[in-house]
Amino acid sequence: MGYVFYSAKTKVMAVLLILNGKTDIEVRTAIADNPCSKSIDRWVALYERTRWVIRDPAEYDQQGRPTFFWDEDREFICALVAENPMLFLDEIWEAIYDKTGLLPSLETVHLEITTRLEITCKKARTFNTRKNFYQRAVYQALLQYIPAEMFVFTDESAICERDLIRVYGCSPSNEPVTRWVRRSNQ
Repeated sequence: MGYVFYSAKTKVMAVLLILNGKTDIEVRTAIADNPCSKSIDRWVALYERTRWVIRDPAEYDQQGRPTFFWDEDREFICALVAENPMLFLDEIWEAIYDKTGLLPSLETVHLEITTRLEITCKKARTFNTRKNFYQRAVYQALLQYIPAEMFVFTDESAICERDLIRVYGCSPSNEPVTRWVRRSNQ
């Protein structure tokens, strides 16, 4: 049988009835939720050990293996991904090493990003800056004082290969990723 939720009121009532000398069967018939005997025994054992029927969640034992990262490391990872969502896992790993001096495994970084921080990798929406008037104006404003003789134009095939273009980005769950193409020869 799976986990069954019982209210705190039910747990307290069951423990009080057991402490007053009632049997498990009498307790189960007296309580409308009809808890199983193992649950009642567990509540009574908890009461005898701690004098509390309901345990404080802050005192729960940690489930699973301990985490490698501190809260400030998690904030750093979130800021890093928010700043540049197109980072690869090994680049995030190197940034963590540069900041902390610790070298976790790639699997540890991946688990931290995907399970604890809930940052997922998804295909980014592509926007071309040539079609965005604001981005184009910003680019032209940056280049307006550079003389035309200073520009060097190269062959398109030597600059960008199709397999080097990053099409996947990272962001928190249920949030889209945007990829801005600034120099494209496609």
